[in-house]
Amino acid sequence: MIIVDDNSNDKLAKKLARKVNCRRLISAGIIPKGDILYKGNKFRKIDYGFNNSLKFVLYNNFPNPFNPSTNISFDLPKDEKVRIEIFNSVGQKVDLLLNNYMDKGSYKIVWDAKKFASGVYYYRIIAGKFTDTGKMLLLK
Repeated sequence: MIIVDDNSNDKLAKKLARKVNCRRLISAGIIPKGDILYKGNKFRKIDYGFNNSLKFVLYNNFPNPFNPSTNISFDLPKDEKVRIEIFNSVGQKVDLLLNNYMDKGSYKIVWDAKKFASGVYYYRIIAGKFTDTGKMLLLK
């Protein structure tokens, strides 16, 4: 969480909040996870809503095709238990990437497939009542 001090420039605080909300780089480095709070002259807090617009999403893995590893990204709009499993082309579960309670936010997990043969694989996410599946190709 970033707290902008009371005596700072109002325009600067709003500009910084806009950059964070658009997930752009700021001068301090990488965008923090969480919200920016701005304390105005009357000690009001304004929540600029970073990560409030998330919905359940499972993105396409990248790169695809891949060798030997790929990134699987997803968004959680609320805290949930998340399970990510990998299946081969005949539907057998071959790997479990994640089985944890996760805070709301955006995540990326890497699947290292060094020990697996070339072919088509599927990744599935289960987060609360949300379930989705993606298809990926391992080329060696």
